[in-house]
Amino acid sequence: MALPCPERNDCQICTYTPFVEVSMTVLPLNVPTRDRILDLAEELIQRYGYNGFSYDDIARSISIRKPSIHYHFATKAELGAAVAHRYTERFANTLQTITDTQKTAHSQLQAYIELFAQTYRRDRRLCLCGMLGAEAEALPQGMRGEIYQFFLINQEWLACVLRRGKEDGEFFCAESPESPESRALLFVASLEGAMVLGRGLEASNLVEEVGLALLADLTKR
Repeated sequence: MALPCPERNDCQICTYTPFVEVSMTVLPLNVPTRDRILDLAEELIQRYGYNGFSYDDIARSISIRKPSIHYHFATKAELGAAVAHRYTERFANTLQTITDTQKTAHSQLQAYIELFAQTYRRDRRLCLCGMLGAEAEALPQGMRGEIYQFFLINQEWLACVLRRGKEDGEFFCAESPESPESRALLFVASLEGAMVLGRGLEASNLVEEVGLALLADLTKR
């Protein structure tokens, strides 16, 4: 397959410039080029969305030539899928760590909320797959599959925690008609939404506040 426009100056993918210019995170030079590209692309998606950056932005930020990016990721769709896959895999590993280290359902949910809060504290970034989810209909199929997998993993993990918390008497939602799977979706949707609203309201602690409200609702008799 031919590489797209490694040297052309009229390629929209390569020459598109974001409307707002801000300083990017400084990445260590000893990190392999492929990982530096992935790290920066992840940050750019979290801040601007998939259509809010170009290969030119990446090349300028980490001081490489655009053909070097094409060498690792022939197309932007390939780069986006790789970023989403890595993010999902890393998130799944973190959920397993939470399961192994936090012994109660309540503390596991607290740790889960903190994952979203930590992301938002970093320059009000959004969850990568939450940001991509808003653009899903305009994304390549490979990326849409990764986004679906991310939310499926979250739903299944949360449903398991919620079910165990109810069985152990930590959560008092016995009268609720919602299934653990439905409540799990409510949980993750609320945190994703809190990140978006936090940006719009210029609020620093909205993710934590929404998370505490979700926990309070679970423990309310």
